[in-house]
Amino acid sequence: MIDTHDLAVPESELSPPYSRYADFYDRLNQSTFSTRLAQEMLTYFEGIGHFPGKVLDLACGTGAAAHLYAQRGCKVVGLERSNQMLAHAKRRADGQTEIRFLEGDLRDLRAIRFNESFDLVSCYFDSINYLLLEEEIVSCFQAVHALTVPGGFFVFDVPTRWGFTELWDNATHVAIDEPDLFGLYRSSYDPVTRLSPLQLTIFQRVGSDETATWTRFDECHTERAYTLSELTSALSAAGYTVTECFDVRDNGASLLPSGDESAHRVAFVAQRLTELTPAGNVD
Repeated sequence: MIDTHDLAVPESELSPPYSRYADFYDRLNQSTFSTRLAQEMLTYFEGIGHFPGKVLDLACGTGAAAHLYAQRGCKVVGLERSNQMLAHAKRRADGQTEIRFLEGDLRDLRAIRFNESFDLVSCYFDSINYLLLEEEIVSCFQAVHALTVPGGFFVFDVPTRWGFTELWDNATHVAIDEPDLFGLYRSSYDPVTRLSPLQLTIFQRVGSDETATWTRFDECHTERAYTLSELTSALSAAGYTVTECFDVRDNGASLLPSGDESAHRVAFVAQRLTELTPAGNVD
């Protein structure tokens, strides 16, 4: 059994989020969820007769969902805050002219020159939960509204408060255990602040059998839980109507109707139907 107390490191020794993790993200199969959920969303939109010809994938990571969109005939822009993750996304998309990538932050979308609007804006795998203040949620949703064509859609997924409580609080999971790589996820959840810090610890074996050494790095990723009513209200204030709230199952591979606070994770589908006044109110 691993004594995780022995793995504690001072904050000053933590690497910035995704600065080192980016090199191992796909190997730890972290792209699988976004790929599956993007596929499910495209199937949903096909069913309602909406083909998203132009897609903006926010917090696109290593570009898995963007790659899938392009394969399905969409023109794609991927936005990612981490330049290390973005480098992997660009390598994945090598030769795909339908994809372009931009470096940028969900907290400051208005500062980015997209020079176009989109039929679909997506943001997968908890990325919305990295916005730790309600004001950041509201600002992000309003900025996304301005980037969505009338009648277009905004989709994203979030763990619920129950999901954080049940799966993230006081939890330790082995992320990978292979001869040259070992990793752990350790997380907690505070129901008062609704903050959930997750510490990732990775050990990598470097060198040949005779001279092999092990290197280590740690990153801390903090997310915040939001109630579904808070997110619905923020979407409404931004000029969206929630058309679906799915219960996400099977690591993104299946969507069940009527997702609610009893689900571990839900996915919102919101449609832009209204305009915002300069004051930010819905006409």
